[in-house]
Amino acid sequence: MMEVKLIKLDRDFLDTIPHYEEWKGVAGHDFYNESCFVILNNGIVQIPLKPKKRVGSNYAYSEEEVQKGESYLSSIKKYFAEGKIPFPVVILQREFSDWHGQEPVDGLTIIVVQCNKNN
Repeated sequence: MMEVKLIKLDRDFLDTIPHYEEWKGVAGHDFYNESCFVILNNGIVQIPLKPKKRVGSNYAYSEEEVQKGESYLSSIKKYFAEGKIPFPVVILQREFSDWHGQEPVDGLTIIVVQCNKNN
């Protein structure tokens, strides 16, 4: 399933912390990831994110990995040294889940974030 959303730039978006989650087991696998891109005059650039991260499994003796993340605003500002954020920003959210006995999920959401003409 694919979904496309258009949202306006606001503080809620800028303060959002992207996340990455992956869980594996004998009976299946869950995966969720967010990626961030900006559209420039000369092409599309992927912004390196530091997502809130949770990775683990149902396997014996496996350890869960957890990491705190940074907001979209922090990640974008680190990439563009002058501090001016180019727009539009495009967020890709990828979700996959396939566990035995359950309906599989395979989704992609594309979110285009636009700012007001005055910004």
